[in-house]
Amino acid sequence: MEVNKNPLLRIVLSPFSGLYGLITKLRNTAFDRGISPHYQSEIPSILVGNLSVGGTGKTPMIEFLIEAFPQLKIAVISRGYGRKSKGLLKVNPQGSSEDYGDECLQIAQKYLVHVWVSEKRKLGIQAAEQAACQLILLDDAFQHRHVSGHRTLLLSRFDQPFFSDFLLPGGGLRESRLGAQRADFIIFTKCPPELTESQEEAYRARSAYYSKSQVLFSHLKYGSLKDQGGQPLEEGQSIILVTGIANPEPLEAHLQAHFTVAAVHRFKDHHDFKVAEIQNLIASAQRENRALVCTDKDRVKLLPLVGDQAIYTVPVRHHFSEEYQKLLINDLQGLIRP
Repeated sequence: MEVNKNPLLRIVLSPFSGLYGLITKLRNTAFDRGISPHYQSEIPSILVGNLSVGGTGKTPMIEFLIEAFPQLKIAVISRGYGRKSKGLLKVNPQGSSEDYGDECLQIAQKYLVHVWVSEKRKLGIQAAEQAACQLILLDDAFQHRHVSGHRTLLLSRFDQPFFSDFLLPGGGLRESRLGAQRADFIIFTKCPPELTESQEEAYRARSAYYSKSQVLFSHLKYGSLKDQGGQPLEEGQSIILVTGIANPEPLEAHLQAHFTVAAVHRFKDHHDFKVAEIQNLIASAQRENRALVCTDKDRVKLLPLVGDQAIYTVPVRHHFSEEYQKLLINDLQGLIRP
């Protein structure tokens, strides 16, 4: 969801934003004062979340953390956005996104980790405790204050920083900018690779008005395109891009720099692809001799629908400078017991 840049519309919506802000403030105050209880595991736990609605790169950050601690038995806990099931479920990598949600299934298929989905994160944490996991990653749990982590990573898009955003429905914030006070690290994601020191200092100064958290910066780094059989796609090929993500612009820009992007089919975030939609795309790709390309997240939904048709995926991860990565990982390693 983009920041509402229409001042007049923001003014019209301001009473609703004010009411929404009051409700979230009262809720947060209840947790801050201990009126509403929260659960924290004895197992080291890292909470990843944001203040805004979608598109900040939470799933790539979870994957970054998994790769940072390969020696540990890791649990990922999420509500499983978009799933049609209910209750606590352990994700089966051979299962369906309808049961677990696309992002959770994506993680379970890519890594040897335990993934649980539950509307009540506490139940997932307790399942991880029973499984003797050594590290718990809480996905998209910044506003789920019934649980807490030992470290909290707050993600905010560089082109849509939380300090310039507004409360729903006039903007994209789920709660006040002051919610950033609960973070240990504020990570501005999807930054331009050529970010300057003066830009970083400006963002730190604006963030400091709302939070004393450590501020870091990352940009997206894309990997080589490969199909479901592991075959790479050579640069310069003509492709048809299919996306069901919140912010596809950076991906589109990357692909346009390395491939001939003949067509882009944008669907809403977590789109439930239909057979007819994919059949039309496959027919177009075959007729025009073009490769079908999608994201890791969309792959888990598209693979059951494409049959023998090759579909190439674009892996993406957060890339920090050596200084920022060392600062973050050294801090998180301090949580882990021998």
